[in-house]
Amino acid sequence: GNDSVMNIAVPAGEKGQGLRGYLENNLKPLFESVEGVAQVVVAGGGVDEILLQFNPDRMAAGNINPLALGQIIQEANGIPQGTWLQGRGKNTPLVFRTQIKELDHIRQLPIQTGKGVAQFQHFAQVVRRQRPPEEIVRLNGEECLSVLIKPSYDGNILEISRRCRQILDESHLSEDDYRILYDRGNDLAQIIRNIVIA
Repeated sequence: GNDSVMNIAVPAGEKGQGLRGYLENNLKPLFESVEGVAQVVVAGGGVDEILLQFNPDRMAAGNINPLALGQIIQEANGIPQGTWLQGRGKNTPLVFRTQIKELDHIRQLPIQTGKGVAQFQHFAQVVRRQRPPEEIVRLNGEECLSVLIKPSYDGNILEISRRCRQILDESHLSEDDYRILYDRGNDLAQIIRNIVIA
C-alpha cells in the first residue's frame, strides 16, 4: 500500500511454515508498539489451524451433536464472564490469551454421553494443519510473506522507520532473511542529509 511507511518482504523458503506465526506473534506486536504506527498487515504464508474430524458413527451412538462438541471446546478455552472493562461512558471487551495450550487438552476434554463420560478424542480426531494462504506474495518469482507498516496521520515517519529497523536488527531474522522493498522514512532521511550536505 502507498499509505505505508515500510514494506518488508520475507522469503518463505523452508521456514515458510513457522514464519507466518513468528511474524504475527513476535514481530507484529513489536512494530505495533512503535509510537505513530496505526496498523501492521502481514500477508502471505499459511496459517496454522486446528482441524476436528468428527466420527459420525460414534457421534450417533453416543447421541452427541457436533455443535455441542464445539460449545464444549469454546467453554474449555474461554474465560469466565465479566470480561468487559467499564470506562467513562463506554465498555471495552477484554481479549485474553486462551486456556487450551496443546491439542492433547482438546483430545482429553470430558464429554457427557448417555452411558457416562468419554474423552473428546473418542468422537473426533484432533490435528494441526496449515490453512492455505488467502493471498500469495511473490518477489522475483519467489514466494514471500509481506509486512506492511502503516503510520497514523500524525506519525513521524523518520522515527517509525528508525524504530522498525531497530526491531528488525534485534529480531531472529538475519539480514539475508528479509528485503526492505521500500522505506519512506529512510528515503526522507536521505533527502534531508543531501540538503544538509549541499
